[in-house]
Amino acid sequence: VTGVQTCALPILSPVFPNPTSNTEVSMIRYRVLNAAQPIAVKVFDIRGNLVRTLVNEMQVPANYMLYWDKADANGTPVTAGSYIYTIESGNFRTTGTMIVNN
Repeated sequence: VTGVQTCALPILSPVFPNPTSNTEVSMIRYRVLNAAQPIAVKVFDIRGNLVRTLVNEMQVPANYMLYWDKADANGTPVTAGSYIYTIESGNFRTTGTMIVNN
C-alpha cells in the first residue's frame, strides 16, 4: 500500500508469496478499521476479467487473512501470468499484483 489513507478505509498488505506457483496457496492480508463496512476482495487477470471473488460481505473492524488456491470461480486452476487483487469498500478501491508461475 502506498501513500496516506484515511483511517476509516481498509488497508491491503502485499500478497505472500509473490511470485508463486499455481500449486501454492497465496495469503492476502487486509485490515478493516473503525466501522463495519461492506468489503469485496476480488482477483482479476491482467486483461481485467474477474477470475474470482474471495469475499463479498459486511465485515467488522479486524485483521483478515484470505487464502487463494489459484483457482477461478469454477475451481479450475489459473494459468501462469500476472493477476491483480483488489479490496473494495464503497467508492474506495486499492490493488496489488501477483505473479503466478507454473
